[in-house]
Amino acid sequence: MNCCPRISTNKDRGYAWWILFMSFLSHVCNRGFSYGILGNMTIAHQKFFNIGLQESGIIGSLHVATIFLFAPLASIMVKKLGCRTVEILGGCCLILGFGLSSLSTQSWHAFILFSLLAGIGVSSTYMASSTILTAYFQRFSYFAFSLAILGTFIGSTVWPIGSQYLLDTFGYSKAMGFIAISHLIHFIAGASFIPPNNTQQSSEDKRISELSASERKPTNEMQATPTHEIPREPSTNELQEKAETSTVKEVTGGSSSQTSISTCAEQESAIEKCDVTFTNSAFINSNDDKLSEAEGCGKLATDGEPISSDSSENFAEEDPSLKKDLLSLIKSPQVWVLMVNAFFWNATNTTFHVLINNYIVHRLSLIEREAALSITIFGGAKLAGSVIAVLISPLKFDRPMLRFITIMVYSICTIIIAFSTSKEMYYILLSIWGVNFALSLGNLLAVLLDVIGARLLPLLFGIELLASGLGSLLGTALYTFIGENTEELYSLISAGCGGIIGSIILLPVVISRQRQQHLVNKQP
Repeated sequence: MNCCPRISTNKDRGYAWWILFMSFLSHVCNRGFSYGILGNMTIAHQKFFNIGLQESGIIGSLHVATIFLFAPLASIMVKKLGCRTVEILGGCCLILGFGLSSLSTQSWHAFILFSLLAGIGVSSTYMASSTILTAYFQRFSYFAFSLAILGTFIGSTVWPIGSQYLLDTFGYSKAMGFIAISHLIHFIAGASFIPPNNTQQSSEDKRISELSASERKPTNEMQATPTHEIPREPSTNELQEKAETSTVKEVTGGSSSQTSISTCAEQESAIEKCDVTFTNSAFINSNDDKLSEAEGCGKLATDGEPISSDSSENFAEEDPSLKKDLLSLIKSPQVWVLMVNAFFWNATNTTFHVLINNYIVHRLSLIEREAALSITIFGGAKLAGSVIAVLISPLKFDRPMLRFITIMVYSICTIIIAFSTSKEMYYILLSIWGVNFALSLGNLLAVLLDVIGARLLPLLFGIELLASGLGSLLGTALYTFIGENTEELYSLISAGCGGIIGSIILLPVVISRQRQQHLVNKQP
């Protein structure tokens, strides 16, 4: 049985764009939903259950914490069960959480249903709807990631208005029922998240795959990848550059297509000696797939291919366990750099959102209308930043460098805003903060993909969200403690300094990638 990688037509075309649309809608209704309704739900819980602001605030904080802290488990579920199953399970949790909330009568019901159950649902759907994009997009992966994140910011803009309308018109219980119905979108999305190995190849793709297989050199020696080194797949930028080089060679009188296929097969065979092919229940992510495309196979290689029982047996010895994948991530210095960065940038983000309104209203003596205008400007800036992230996604540039710059800029803005002397100055700095924050968040998945590749992206994404959650809990607690014992001004200053530290920590990754790119460019 032929078990070599086969060329597929599902990447970046056809059904892939439906997947992107459903991922976009899922983002509107998971993370965008949570951040959009959080403020309204805090007030609604306070009024409906007749509890204090502190207890109501804890309900919302625990909901956000659950989203982040459950993310590693959600990433493992994606690896084991596939995106389709996890998306549907997450939708079930959301529907049950809000559906049963319509029957709740005591505040502890909100802790279980909204904080925990709905938080698990948001975390699961967020992980599944993000990870599925790596299976369907390669050339346009950056665009797909940015457009999906745009759904988060649209959701955080639309849901405050929609949820408040439901609460004012129908009351808490009925509003929870309507909100539960809206999460049926996750069932539709989950049903759409068909693994790419269900797609069929065209006759031309099969012919090229057979030719490649017939000239493949047999390899009997397999060496497992050392646990401290993570095989990284080429980034989209690298693939585009190599594809362009291959095209130039063909135009200027390169070898025949038969020779190209033979060369591709030989390179795939050599790669197999040092890389381990990974298989999971949803699809196969293989490094030699993408490297074969980069060296001139002429068609996009897919991470997924139909797996027969024979081929599964042939690959059984090559299949690294989940434990080995986790160990390889833990032992990677780059992963630790990303985790520390996630801790600091999200601590700065959370502290800023928690403290800025109260601080600036008292410092500049803003009236209610001016405070509302600042919130509108802030939301518009985030939307603008996410749109910019979508527009620049097709361009070739260093994604970690962009993340370094954006985190540095909004961290510095956090410090400068604390010394604002006028409304105009505050509005301008707030706009800069929002644009850069949206750019950094819209660029997150692209950075992780560049650093680690598609195969380990779900696990790394889960670890990244875990570190972000810890930063939100511990970092924010530290910064607010500083403010309580000194002044609120110093909370914002310390948060901004923490964000700058988190940005500087990214420098080793940025410098390392610049050096690698320089060496690649020097090669003939």
